[in-house]
Amino acid sequence: MNNIEKLQDGNKGAVFKITGDDGNEIVIKLQNESPARAIVSTSILMSAGVNAPPIKSVNGDNLSDLQKEVNDFLKRAQDEGQVVDVAAAQQLAECLDKAARQDPGYQFHQVVEMDFVSGIGLGKALAQDNAKSLLTNPAFQKQLGQMMAADAFVGNGDRINARTGEDKRNPNAITGWYNPNNLIIEGEGPDVQLKAIDNDFAPGVNITMGKLFGGDRGISWNSLAAADPAHFKREIFAVVQFLEKQSGVQLSPQELKDFIDNAVEGAKEGMDIIMDVGYTPDRVDMILEMAGEPDRSRAELVEGFQQHSQALSLLAGSMKESVAVKPTVAQIMHIAKAPGELKAEKVLMGIGLSEAEAKEIAGDREKLERFNKLMKGKKGAHVPKDFKPSVKEAALMAKDESVYKQFTQKKSGFKQ
Repeated sequence: MNNIEKLQDGNKGAVFKITGDDGNEIVIKLQNESPARAIVSTSILMSAGVNAPPIKSVNGDNLSDLQKEVNDFLKRAQDEGQVVDVAAAQQLAECLDKAARQDPGYQFHQVVEMDFVSGIGLGKALAQDNAKSLLTNPAFQKQLGQMMAADAFVGNGDRINARTGEDKRNPNAITGWYNPNNLIIEGEGPDVQLKAIDNDFAPGVNITMGKLFGGDRGISWNSLAAADPAHFKREIFAVVQFLEKQSGVQLSPQELKDFIDNAVEGAKEGMDIIMDVGYTPDRVDMILEMAGEPDRSRAELVEGFQQHSQALSLLAGSMKESVAVKPTVAQIMHIAKAPGELKAEKVLMGIGLSEAEAKEIAGDREKLERFNKLMKGKKGAHVPKDFKPSVKEAALMAKDESVYKQFTQKKSGFKQ
């Protein structure tokens, strides 16, 4: 251990940077809340290829070892008169002692270790003279989309997104928003790196609020738009407008198009990777438990994640092979909130069929196949081109093969 610096000290905790003898830098944070949500969120972001510093809880023998290292460093610095911040080392030693003893007079009992992240916050980067070179950098744009997709998956609404409700005169307007401090920028050109810090895991709030895009009503929630390229184009457009305003930069129409295209590409890649990893509610529950999340809040998070992940799957069109209807956003929220796994029967009920109808069609492969063909536009030459059956009408025809054939046959006969 070569040096200890205090980075932050306030109502949310104390943060210190430790420099090792080999020059490696880590951050020690003492806080009140369990680090489990940050650990889960960071793990998921990293699996999507996002640059997020590893984070772990420090307790038991690891905490004892850290205390010993800090106390040894402090004693050596005092004995040898080293030019270091002895006051910071002394404060860290005291904080660790209180946390280890669970001192009732000290509120920050959770000790967390993470890699130190170099670079500057996005807010400072946008204030620099070369802000336009950042905003027009394809590597920045693609990484931003990737990070926004990962944040959408974990429900982290405190970094960068599009929100509704920010404009009091037009509450439904979609506006960009960002936290200038927890998206770190380092490097430039093709070597630029976006780094995600202060990560959170807060799934399910969108479902409770019934909102596709982000917002803040005392509690912030993230947008789900990154799961669907069409919706994400609206989101990234709003975000770019906000970044232009913050930086004083005006992008040309072509530069704006390139930004949107690259961000959409990054978001799709990031979301596809996360979906393929297979974060099930059971898997998330296990990670939260291992990270030390209390039972009650863990159960709430897992329930929220089940609803959240189902909404993302529907937005991404993952059910299109089994049910050839893409629900509306309102229907998606309703389906996700309903109990049970995401299966054809649940989706059919969510788009307007009765429980009995949904069960009959989902339970019969031929009827479901007929229903899907009708919803994809299959019809006979005698049927007007502009006629499209409703979900209810398609269900009635799918259940009765003779009616289905009458509707889908060509004029020349029943041959299909």
